[in-house]
Amino acid sequence: MDTNNKDNKSHTQSNTYQVTDQTRARAREMLDWVARRFPEVAAMPKPFTEEQAVWLVRRYSEEDIMRIVADMDNKQATRNTSAYATFCSFAARDTVLKERREAQEKLYSYEEVCTAVSGGLRFDDFEITAVRRNGQNLWRRK
Repeated sequence: MDTNNKDNKSHTQSNTYQVTDQTRARAREMLDWVARRFPEVAAMPKPFTEEQAVWLVRRYSEEDIMRIVADMDNKQATRNTSAYATFCSFAARDTVLKERREAQEKLYSYEEVCTAVSGGLRFDDFEITAVRRNGQNLWRRK
């Protein structure tokens, strides 16, 4: 088996949803803001790419992005290699995001997930839960 030829798609690629010019402009603004305000984050060995920035501005509010990038810089996480992986790690542990997620958590059936994906969300934006309804697994947004 040839492991070098695997289709290694990242969930940051935009080939599964439409990206508007407005979203791309917001992503570029985010990258410019990071470069101006936190040059150490922008100078990491693997800085944010435009595709990763698009994913971030689609998923997080401007306030959340600013807070998490500031945390990365404040906690000297710029010693890590990847800005994107570090951001995702910090976002997963962010108490503000966690509290907000728990307060407005909605569970989705598989059909509702498919409808949301066809409406512009990504399948990677959902995770399966241990909760079942009528014998069917339920999903939640990450």
